[in-house]
Amino acid sequence: MAFGVADPAQSAELTAVLTQLQGNVTIAEAGPPRRGGAIFPVPRPARFLQVVGRGDKVNVPAGAGAGFVCSMDRWVELSGVKDQPLSESLCLAGKPLPPGTYRRLAPAAGKMISLKGVLVFEGETRGDEDEDFAIPLVLSPRRTAVLDPRPKILWTQVADATEYAIELSGPGRFLIRLDAGQVACGERWGDAVVCSMPYPDSAPDLPPGTLSFLSVGARRGLAAPLRAEARPNRIQRLSLDKAEEVRTRLESLRNLPLDDATRGLLEADLYAHEGLFADAILAYRKALSHGDAPEIRVTLGDAYLKIGLLRLAARTYQEVLDGTSGLAIQASAELGLGRIEHIRRSSERAACHFRKARDLYLSVGLKEEAAAADRAARIGGGLR
Repeated sequence: MAFGVADPAQSAELTAVLTQLQGNVTIAEAGPPRRGGAIFPVPRPARFLQVVGRGDKVNVPAGAGAGFVCSMDRWVELSGVKDQPLSESLCLAGKPLPPGTYRRLAPAAGKMISLKGVLVFEGETRGDEDEDFAIPLVLSPRRTAVLDPRPKILWTQVADATEYAIELSGPGRFLIRLDAGQVACGERWGDAVVCSMPYPDSAPDLPPGTLSFLSVGARRGLAAPLRAEARPNRIQRLSLDKAEEVRTRLESLRNLPLDDATRGLLEADLYAHEGLFADAILAYRKALSHGDAPEIRVTLGDAYLKIGLLRLAARTYQEVLDGTSGLAIQASAELGLGRIEHIRRSSERAACHFRKARDLYLSVGLKEEAAAADRAARIGGGLR
C-alpha cells in the first residue's frame, strides 16, 4: 500500500468523511449566499460517516475530538477548534494515506463501496429453507472464502434442540455430535440467538485452496430426526500465496495513522473484496459498535444476503427504513428487500420494492441506480 500524492481531480471537489467522533462535535454546512446578504448556517450534530464538503465548518469543543479522511487521501484530527472550515490547506496538513483510502470509506448511493461489484446474484433462486426455525442455519463460515485454517463455527439456536451435529465434508472431514447443553449460545444477531464452537482440536486444518462443505443439524427429542439445511455450505480456504497477500495488506492497514473505527472499516472493505464474507460481516458488526451508521447497516444487509441469510438481511434493511436516514440509504434498503422477495419468488412484492428504490434514487439524482431498479421492476421483480 504505497503512499502517493493527491489526485488533482479530487482536490477540485474537496470533501472529507468523518470516521472518528468524540463528544459534542457539530457541522455547519456551507451554502450559497441568500439574497440580500450572507447566510448563517445552523450547526448540526456530526454523525459517523458524514461527508463534509468544502467550506463546511467543524466545531470541536474542548474535550471533544474529530477525525476525518479527506478526498486528498489525508488523515486529519481536530480537537478544541471552533468553526474550522474544510479546506485544502487543512487536509494537506494531515497525514498521508495510501491512494484510494477515501474512496473506500466514503458511502456511495446509500452504502459502503465494499460490496459494490461483488454482489452479483446468481441466476438460480434458493428455496425458503431459512424460514424454518426448526433448522439451524450456519452463520459462519457460510458460502465464503476463509483466511483462518481453523475458523470458529457459528449457527442459529434451535428452540428445544437436544443435540447438534456439526459436519465438515471434503478434505479434513469431521463429524462432531454435541448435547445441546454443552453448546455455548447467547449472542444475538437480530432476532436469532447464536451458538458457537471452536474448530475441533482433533480435526486437521482446512487444506489451502480446497473446497469443503459445512453443515449443522439439530435434533429435537430422542426419536426426532436430525434436521439440517438442504444444501451444505461451501467454504474454501485461500491459497497460501493469497492468504499471505491478504495478511500483508491487513498488516499495512494496522500500521496506518488511523483510529480503530476507520481502520476497522478498511479491513471490512478488504475482506469483502476478497470474498471473505464471514470476516467482513464480523468487521461490519464491530464497526457498528463505534457508531450506528445506516450506510454500514445496508452494507451488512447486503453481506447477509450474499451468503443466503435472508431473515437477517431483511431485518437489517427494515431497521434502516424504520430509522432516520437519507433518501439514498432508504433506496438501497428498498433495493435489498426487493432482491430478497425475488429470491423468495414473490414477484409482486419484489417489483414494489424495486419501484420504491427507483423513485428514491431519482429524487436524489442517482440515475444509474434508478435505471437498474427500474429494469428490475419492469421485468416483474427479476434481476438481470
